[in-house]
Amino acid sequence: MSFIEDLRVQIRGYLQREQTRINAEVGQYPAPIAGCDQQFNHLLAQRAAIKDELARLAVLENNISPAGDVIRAMAEFIRTSTGLDAETRTVLLSRLQACAENRQPS
Repeated sequence: MSFIEDLRVQIRGYLQREQTRINAEVGQYPAPIAGCDQQFNHLLAQRAAIKDELARLAVLENNISPAGDVIRAMAEFIRTSTGLDAETRTVLLSRLQACAENRQPS
């Protein structure tokens, strides 16, 4: 399962970098007018979404399942993640597909 662990680490790293980027943007943002600044509110929503994604990933990491179940769960996480951009999702799903195909008996 080292491939799955590597994939989880890669996803966690991506989400944490996004979290750091968003937190920096929020920290440097000029004082907004409460409820009137759509960009600031969008940043706050992104920050909350990334936090939720990291929590979902932690649950997935702590769930011990057979290899096939883990691969399916990771694929579902990647497909439904709002914290991963489309290109990253495509690359990760492709890598996961290759892993799943290599695990199937010939």
